[in-house]
Amino acid sequence: MNEPLAAPSSASPWGSPPPAGVMERTLATLELLADQVNGLSLSEIANRLAMPRSAAHRLLSDLVRCGYVQQPYAHGDYRLTSRLATIGAEYQRRCPDLAR
Repeated sequence: MNEPLAAPSSASPWGSPPPAGVMERTLATLELLADQVNGLSLSEIANRLAMPRSAAHRLLSDLVRCGYVQQPYAHGDYRLTSRLATIGAEYQRRCPDLAR
């Protein structure tokens, strides 16, 4: 039986300790960028998520390649694309039960 996930603490988006697995780091990165419409630098993302810069760079490179994050200028800040919103809207359109 699936139980709902516990809400994260107010201290950080993922509580303590910081995200360790690739999936946790990816979701934490997406959620962090969702709160930063102007984007964040690689260093800021790595610092806020307590991960090495090299790991943050690999993760962000994958997210850029897959179309979820963009880096409009070389060596510039990273920010979300509209891909997640598009996926969510399409899912909601196909699942009318969500509207209730």
